[in-house]
Amino acid sequence: MRLSALKSVGNLEIIQDGDFRALGLISQKKPDMLTFLDNTENPGDITIPKNLSGLITRRDLFPALPDKNRIALAFSNDPRESFFTIHNFLVQSSDFYGESFPTKIGKNTIIHPTAFITDSRVKIGDNCKIGPNVAIMEGTVIENNVIIRACTTIGSESNAFRPGLDGVTSIYSSGGVLIHNNVEIHSNCCISRAVLGGYTEIGESTKIDNLVHIGSGALIGKRCMIVALAVVGKESEIGNDVWIGPGSVVTDNTIIGDGAYVTLGSVVTEDVPPNQRVTGNFAINHEKFLNFLKKIR
Repeated sequence: MRLSALKSVGNLEIIQDGDFRALGLISQKKPDMLTFLDNTENPGDITIPKNLSGLITRRDLFPALPDKNRIALAFSNDPRESFFTIHNFLVQSSDFYGESFPTKIGKNTIIHPTAFITDSRVKIGDNCKIGPNVAIMEGTVIENNVIIRACTTIGSESNAFRPGLDGVTSIYSSGGVLIHNNVEIHSNCCISRAVLGGYTEIGESTKIDNLVHIGSGALIGKRCMIVALAVVGKESEIGNDVWIGPGSVVTDNTIIGDGAYVTLGSVVTEDVPPNQRVTGNFAINHEKFLNFLKKIR
């Protein structure tokens, strides 16, 4: 899409026109992506990632932009507001994020009569089991041999909002949920769909216990165990063979390495290296946590 086509939608001043194929935050790695830059503590540290093809920013940040001649560029008094206004417009008024198609259900899949599945933009593979009162919303792709138990919602709208002068406005979800082969999701779980295209993803053979929430854009690896009442924040990345204990919270944009173990009730606010066991609020290395308890008792 041409940036200039959205000039009036985002109230933009086009400085250099060009095409883009995706929208995303500056930290994301989507190819040919349009993003925004509205604040920086040190303008000298600004970089333009190679995957960017367009940027909405403030006029006063322009002199600090490196390598700016290779991307489409627009000024806005409020780049964040312009960016999400454009996003919402594209969700509602275009097929930029993908064309609609009739829902498709594979062979030998059993769907309880009380389950709700939208009639468009859903794909369900073979040999799946969809339980009572399950809701499967637009943008969901479920592969083969997946079990979803009672009252779980797949593909709910993300809890993404934008404060402004006229109050708080919802940021519409344009992505979906991708559930790989042999996943089992128990009752009363909620998996939010990705906001800026792409998927919230659950890896092959992962098992999710009751009352778990998975935030938008989270990537869960293979063979993970996510136990009851756990919360995984949006855009987090969980590696393969990870254990997330009951009542644990993984905050947004956190990376947990392969084989890590998050003990019950932990609050994870920093990245966790592979194979590390973490404990506490805020979570630290498990052995350090135990040594600390010994000192204060």
